[in-house]
Amino acid sequence: MNNLFVTLMRLAQLQNQTVDRLVLQSACEEATETESNIHKVIEFILASLQLPKARWLNANAVDESQLPVLVRTSDERWGIVRGRNAQGLWVLDFWNSEAGRFIEESWRDLDSFDLAKLVLAKPFETGRSP
Repeated sequence: MNNLFVTLMRLAQLQNQTVDRLVLQSACEEATETESNIHKVIEFILASLQLPKARWLNANAVDESQLPVLVRTSDERWGIVRGRNAQGLWVLDFWNSEAGRFIEESWRDLDSFDLAKLVLAKPFETGRSP
């Protein structure tokens, strides 16, 4: 199973948003097969789902009110930044395919990571919404 797909499903769950699983899975598979640039991967997925563009964040200026956010580590793992713990460390969730669940990790800083704020729900349109 695609780690990015599982991570985006978890991000949607944390944001209390619903997404079309099949469309998301298809977009994730196609994007990761055809693109190597992570900005283009995310851009392709969001365009496939007809969602607003991602807002890329500066790792040194992350505001906790913006969380949760998608993260891509320097070793190419997808995860979610959820907040800070009592020691001031960043709390991140990463999918562990062997265990079949998310594993929580703590990091001192986010300097070497790419961070993206995603909205995984379609914007409200007065004329087209129920």
